[in-house]
Amino acid sequence: MKSELTRRKLVEFLVYTAELERKLETVKQMLAEQPQFTPASLFYRFDSQRKGYIDERDVQDFLVDSNIEHTGLELKVLFGRMDENLDGKICLREFQDFILPTQNSKLRYETVRRQVFVPLPHQKLDGKIEWIAAKFFTEIIREYTRLKEYNTTLVSSYDFDHKSVFRMLSRDGESISFGNLQNFMAENDCVLTTEELGGIMRLLDKHGDGDIKPDHLRQYLATLNIKKESELLDELSPIPTIKAPGEKSGDKRVTFDMSNPRGRYEMLQERNEENLLYK
Repeated sequence: MKSELTRRKLVEFLVYTAELERKLETVKQMLAEQPQFTPASLFYRFDSQRKGYIDERDVQDFLVDSNIEHTGLELKVLFGRMDENLDGKICLREFQDFILPTQNSKLRYETVRRQVFVPLPHQKLDGKIEWIAAKFFTEIIREYTRLKEYNTTLVSSYDFDHKSVFRMLSRDGESISFGNLQNFMAENDCVLTTEELGGIMRLLDKHGDGDIKPDHLRQYLATLNIKKESELLDELSPIPTIKAPGEKSGDKRVTFDMSNPRGRYEMLQERNEENLLYK
């Protein structure tokens, strides 16, 4: 049984994830409503060398060309959102699934039926399409920092681990269904709309079969560059004692009880924040 604090952090993380997906869906629909837009045209805008796929360098070139400020980590997060199978390449199908709206099937169908304009290498598309596409990718980068804060807060809980949290959502520990997610949110006094719950399911359900598997959750956390607490602890071990800044031999040492999770968590927090707790 996870602590009440961990449950609350998980609810907050899922709520903000739903909010982000709703914002992105609005921009996706704006893009699809442009008469000259097709996913293939924008795909070829990225794939200027006509490799048949988009790599991280292609995404970086687009961001630079569109004057979108970004860090190397934000580039990796953005690329990870599009790279469904995590093979380092984004094919046309992956790009199409990522860029098209999901809540308007009619608009989605109309968009893929349009005649495809294939731009010349490094040629830009219609100005309105370029502007909306830039807005879409900027929105992902802008919201990443806040989403990472929610995620970091969640995994830093002393009793957090992927398996038990996944089991808390799924009940059977095998998969998370739409109903499981809906029930968990309702039990924690948070009611999301069908569209919001659907956005979370589509984001985490890598196979598109209506079930979120344990690996899907871990992969999503990985795209946000979040490490599990155990991974961070492994990096710190073995460190039985820590000296305070300027501490000399024989001075009072800061020690942590490594025999229990709380002690390991305190050690992690002190190392991260560089504020030592003296006992």
